Amino acid sequence: MNRFHAWIAAMLVVAVLFCVAGPVLASEVKGTIVTLRPERNQVVVTESFKDMTFQLTPSTTILINGRSGQLSDLRVGDQASVVFQRDDRRLMAVMVHVTRQ
Repeated sequence: MNRFHAWIAAMLVVAVLFCVAGPVLASEVKGTIVTLRPERNQVVVTESFKDMTFQLTPSTTILINGRSGQLSDLRVGDQASVVFQRDDRRLMAVMVHVTRQ
């Protein structure tokens, strides 16, 4: 019976870790900005011939060559790295880092 309780406790810990850590996990995409939608707070980046639309929030960090920026500073054609989290069907941008020559 003790093994069973230990197994249940271990599974409970794993389930709690997935629930807590799951929303925190972020992904990253590198590509070219192809569309800016300031009226919707969105940036569209193409990566490997696939367009991905990212929703920007007030907490999204925008960096241009390492300096703080805002959506209006971004340009179509900029090379961008976007760190994002999935929220249902939307891709929520955590950080947009643009490198310009």
